[in-house]
Amino acid sequence: DRRVGAVFAEVKLPVLENLEISGAVRHEDFGGNVGSTTNPRISGRWQATDWLAFRGSAGTTFRAPGANALTPGSSKGVRNIAGSYRAVVTENNPFLEPETATTGNLGAIVTAGGFTASVDYWTFDFKKELIVEDAGGLLGALNATNCAKPAFAARFVNVGGNPVCTTQANVLQATIKIVNGQDTKTSGFDLRAQYDFDNFFGMDFYDTQVTVGAEATLTKEYKRGATTLQEDPSVVIAPAIDRAGKHELIGEFYSFPKTRASAFINVAGENWNLRYQLLYREGTTVAGT
Repeated sequence: DRRVGAVFAEVKLPVLENLEISGAVRHEDFGGNVGSTTNPRISGRWQATDWLAFRGSAGTTFRAPGANALTPGSSKGVRNIAGSYRAVVTENNPFLEPETATTGNLGAIVTAGGFTASVDYWTFDFKKELIVEDAGGLLGALNATNCAKPAFAARFVNVGGNPVCTTQANVLQATIKIVNGQDTKTSGFDLRAQYDFDNFFGMDFYDTQVTVGAEATLTKEYKRGATTLQEDPSVVIAPAIDRAGKHELIGEFYSFPKTRASAFINVAGENWNLRYQLLYREGTTVAGT
């Protein structure tokens, strides 16, 4: 079990008739090894003209490790790694630290009659990301240099029970851990546009109203630092990578298209509604290629 205490405060300040600033702060106390955190956030909106507004925000966030991950112990399963099924032990970690992030966004909003549009730039800078080590990456780091390092060799059980690292073919069991991993930085743009018709595209048609719109997220970067062995940072389990436009569907199972978009047409009557929507996801390439 876990007891968490938190307090939150927020204030909104109308600095000028066309300028509003909001501030907020949240304090949480998780106790134990996790400890406490205080995270502020500030945001603002400036209505520059009747049809144009600007907005922005900056703040910090905090994610505590789950209670299960902090409880001493482990679980064992079987995974297909490098074409063979092997036992994989996943160890919990009572010494996990919280994952933190610095966030920010800056955007503009256009409003003209029934037309509205917005564009926002966003960024997230994560520190000590909470991850589970990749068993495939751990096995892929098996070589003569790393095998000479006791902390790395101890992660494997080989044919005959010999704990000394040999070759991938002789590995019977690998041990991975829940850890505070690499730093990650991601940024991109959100785009949105919509037009609301008071009628059916300029015509009266059974009192129907039409809305058309589109939105998209453009991922500029998704850069993760190298993942290293917790006990010996000289052992690289996974190299640094920009995941934008990449996928990995075997070990870590992720896919980050650079462009995701949707468009729709909505026709509404007095007691009925008809909607047509299209979704688009840009293709991705295999990580490491």
